[in-house]
Amino acid sequence: MEIPIAMRKTIAFLITGLSILSSAAWAADSDWPQWRFDANRSAAAAMELPPAPRLLWSRDLGAPDPAFDHQMRICADSGYAPVAAGGLLFVPSNSTDSVAAYDLATGREKWRYFAEGPVRFAPIAAEGRLWFGSDDGYLYCLNAADGALVWKLRGAPENLPDSNLLANGRMSSRWAVRGAPVLHEGAVYFGAGLWPEEGVYVVAADAQNGKVLWRSDAMSHVPNGMSDHNVDYDIGLPPHGYPSVIDGRLLMASGRSPAAFFDLKTGAMEPYTTMYVKFNAPRGYWYTSGIGQYWFQGGNILGTCASILGELPPDKAPLAEFAARFGYTEDELLYPASPKNKKLQAKFGMAFQLMEENGEKYIVYRFSDPLSAGMVAPREILPNDRYFLENRPLFRVDPVHRADLHAETGVFSEPVWTSDTLYWSEFDDPAAQVVERGDTRVKTPRYDSIVARDLTNPRWVVPPPNYFREREFPVKWRLKAPYKILIKAGQRLYGGIEGEIAAIQIPAENEAPGVAWTAPVEGAPAHMLAAGGKLIVATDKGRLYCFGDSGAESAPCAPPREPPADSAWDEVAAAAIAGRQAAAGYALVLGWNSGALARAFAAREGWRVVVLEPDADAAARARSDLAESGLYGKRVHVLAKMPGAAAIAPNWADAIASENISAFRGGLKQTLDCVAQAMRPYSGIALLPLQSAEQDALAAACPKAMNYSIDEIAGRTRIRRLAPPPGAADWTHESGSPSNTYASRDSLVRAPFRLMWLSGEIDSIATPEFEYQHSRSPFPLYWRGQMFDIASNIVNSTDIYTGRFLWRYELPETEKTRALTWVHRPFSRPDDDNFLILDGRLYAVSNETCHVLDAATGRKLRTLAIPAELKSRNAKEWTEFRGADERLFSVFGNILACLNPRDGSVQWTHESAMKNLTFALGGGMAFCVDYDAPDRFGGTRKASNANLYALDSATGKEVWRGSLTVPPLPEYSVAGVQGGAVDWVAPIKPVLAYNAKHDILLSAINRAEWAAWRGADGEALWTKKIQWPAARIHHLEPPTILADYAIPHQGDYAASGNAFDIRTGEPVDLGNIVPSKRGCGRIVGNDYLLTYRDAATAIYDLEAQRILRNNAIRSGCTNAMIPAEGVLNAPNFANGCVCNYPVFASYALYHAGESPAAMPDYYALMTPRPPVRPGARQDMGAD
Repeated sequence: MEIPIAMRKTIAFLITGLSILSSAAWAADSDWPQWRFDANRSAAAAMELPPAPRLLWSRDLGAPDPAFDHQMRICADSGYAPVAAGGLLFVPSNSTDSVAAYDLATGREKWRYFAEGPVRFAPIAAEGRLWFGSDDGYLYCLNAADGALVWKLRGAPENLPDSNLLANGRMSSRWAVRGAPVLHEGAVYFGAGLWPEEGVYVVAADAQNGKVLWRSDAMSHVPNGMSDHNVDYDIGLPPHGYPSVIDGRLLMASGRSPAAFFDLKTGAMEPYTTMYVKFNAPRGYWYTSGIGQYWFQGGNILGTCASILGELPPDKAPLAEFAARFGYTEDELLYPASPKNKKLQAKFGMAFQLMEENGEKYIVYRFSDPLSAGMVAPREILPNDRYFLENRPLFRVDPVHRADLHAETGVFSEPVWTSDTLYWSEFDDPAAQVVERGDTRVKTPRYDSIVARDLTNPRWVVPPPNYFREREFPVKWRLKAPYKILIKAGQRLYGGIEGEIAAIQIPAENEAPGVAWTAPVEGAPAHMLAAGGKLIVATDKGRLYCFGDSGAESAPCAPPREPPADSAWDEVAAAAIAGRQAAAGYALVLGWNSGALARAFAAREGWRVVVLEPDADAAARARSDLAESGLYGKRVHVLAKMPGAAAIAPNWADAIASENISAFRGGLKQTLDCVAQAMRPYSGIALLPLQSAEQDALAAACPKAMNYSIDEIAGRTRIRRLAPPPGAADWTHESGSPSNTYASRDSLVRAPFRLMWLSGEIDSIATPEFEYQHSRSPFPLYWRGQMFDIASNIVNSTDIYTGRFLWRYELPETEKTRALTWVHRPFSRPDDDNFLILDGRLYAVSNETCHVLDAATGRKLRTLAIPAELKSRNAKEWTEFRGADERLFSVFGNILACLNPRDGSVQWTHESAMKNLTFALGGGMAFCVDYDAPDRFGGTRKASNANLYALDSATGKEVWRGSLTVPPLPEYSVAGVQGGAVDWVAPIKPVLAYNAKHDILLSAINRAEWAAWRGADGEALWTKKIQWPAARIHHLEPPTILADYAIPHQGDYAASGNAFDIRTGEPVDLGNIVPSKRGCGRIVGNDYLLTYRDAATAIYDLEAQRILRNNAIRSGCTNAMIPAEGVLNAPNFANGCVCNYPVFASYALYHAGESPAAMPDYYALMTPRPPVRPGARQDMGAD
């Protein structure tokens, strides 16, 4: 359907006029002042470049260190992003925490300014100033000519205390500037904050003096802003990526979520929703761009307001044609009660209707109805949903997404915008680019065509396979070429592929486009710009190239200067890491002094060093010295702070040392408190030159009662923290312990919480590249500060206090681990209770073999085969694998065997009289149930008897015996075939769990019949029946057994809300436990909290009886939020989900104790506050 001529003229006027308003009008013709040139990120400049430029100079800046390279939708800094002005090229660095200015003509470095954290995004260069943001939490303004600081502004309110943590493996402010700055009409806009529950902020500042114009915390908590499976939830939106200014609004990017719109003058945030991505909705991405009233994100083109949609005339299709599109008959469409008719109505809502004209029946599309975009399923449309549908009209969904609404979007082009034309790269067959959900790492695409599309003459179409409305922009010209287009300069487009860049000549009327020039490069171009008649290319390998036809070739850069090693300080560093089994770690050095000690740590492979230097001038000299030797940034990080002021999250430092602490003696108590807090449990060592008079202060900071030990070595005081903090507990089995409780005895993990670390090597190295969130992988294990997880057949170990990757071990593949499709239901797991920790060894079962690894190092110690005597009794595989009291226990078919963990020899066996056997350990007993399981498919409706008994775990002798009845399976629990593939279905087996505090054995049969016995003698205590609503089989989960209470639950969609006293079976009121609408997996916890999924990750605080939601991130269908080792760890088991959650990353929370009153707390906040302007009332930490 063609747009009327009058509307075409209106569209062209709006595009042209608004693009002029948002362009970089103050930029010199030869400058490229912002990322993608201007505030609307058009990537188009008028300047012409030489027709055949030659390479003038290049620089190897070292490999970039991006924040989220495991997730393409949030990896905004995969390459260095330069800008240019006044004959200088300004390059940010996420690896050296700096911005450097290079002479555009020669490539020689003119100056370098170091921030206190990575600089991840392009700066802004205009009017002799340079603005940039850093992970240290500040927006900086420098003199562009010499790099002198003019002013700096903190993104968070000034009254918030300084607070730092490891983010993406680097020391960072909690309020890192991850929303890149954008300059528009004298104001700089940027975003700060990592964790919405701790406050995230969008800030507008006067570009000249840094005065705050407004600061909004509205993205910290957005009621009903998230749609997950078409159910609305609250969301938090951390600013992340490149915002833009389009149609008079600020569009703030938030990683994987659609951008949030802000009023430029007042800071008011417009109504927001992410939409549910499986209904033709746009997917979020790390940048926005656009022109006029069009905006682009994540491969999608949308409008900024309802007026651009216009009064669209209806389109109609003959009934027969419409029916053929959907594979229906005409009768099916005409019959209102037809299931297919209902399905169609549900799909299009009121966006279509049946009409008759001249005896012919037609289906009429009402394109002006926002539902015709197909962005929501049938449900109540909330106000923010309707606002988005009406005011963010979707014109074009990413073609790869459209090809498969359930799949991960493969790669996105980066459009170049002019007043009348959209240029970008396209695939001939988008469906071929669909990648497996979970295959999300950053990749270099190879396109098929470069296309120019007319923005002034769009038409409406309803393309297959989903038949949602779409605005099609006519093709002006098409060139078959593989390049990804990045910018336009003059009458050429510039882009590239791996190893090559190219210029594309834009054709004059009646001429053809063509490749006008190519040049080789190392890597793929990540960013390009045109400035001073030169083409600048930054590749993903860290190479910087300058092409032009004038300028002197510069001399090569001097190699890094390596200062001589100092053997004395090398010995101190060696002593501080002595005895560690891990090969690498984090070191904290107090004071720069000579720098030899910090260098000694950094010289060891894999070690990262943080230096606290209170003297700002000494810190500046240290950074310059380290940069000259190629060590500054990722290897050695210098903070100009006193230890107390740094306020770093705890437990991160493996080694702490100092050459001389005289500079810290004025704040000795705070320094020693910092040392005690920073030391990693189990392995932390500090070597400090303390005086005898300072020993009392040290003893107070590091008391023996908290498992610190103090002695002296080589004239230095040595503090060791080789034990766990009191109250910490391991999680050695999938179910927590051999007692099968799914609860931890850890008493340190409790509210209030603070973020301990975010992402890092755990994600960049260990993230699997398949649909992991549904794979129902085993629950991770936790032991001595390490986490162990299995992804398919890969065992990974990471450090729970930092997210640092430790080791990997590959198990042989099995039939089940290879079958990743439809293996993702709770009772369809590839493995069941298949790995555990016992006495410092990890036991992992694969096929018929148990692999025994050293848990600390991952070194394979031996393998254990199924014992011959069990094989002779038809034992085929290990199941229900547990360990206790230096013994291994496993079920082999209907045989329970106790094995020697060192050699796998049989100590005793017990054979069930029935088909199946399940057990739990505790109190020196092996508690068992013999039962006949229902058939795998079809189930049984008959009740049956089962045997309950207790065996002495040391001898296998029976201690007592009882009986119980297995009730008939509920109708809804019958398993079946899904998606054309057979599930690895296990029936709902009986569950036994032992509560050591009260010596009580509990059984749950079919999750409905509950009973309790005394563990010592089998005395029956009580029985209970739970009424569940109708549900599918995979919604029922084993109970969670706390010290005094049992929590039954369903896992998916709703928990029962029930809790009962473990001693009596009587209901207890613990508040509204887990009122989940959108869950999956199961509940785990400790005596202070329960964790579960309710769309986002959620925590139920049992003490305060309130729900704490981490709204920016979800868990996987295996709930990996486990309280253990004093930390609430949450590895990213959600990889593979395609929904618009802002961040997919691993993280950990810790108990914050008495937090400063000024620290914001957005947990359970119900309404956002208006932006705070200077002089207004201040609350929740806002200024």
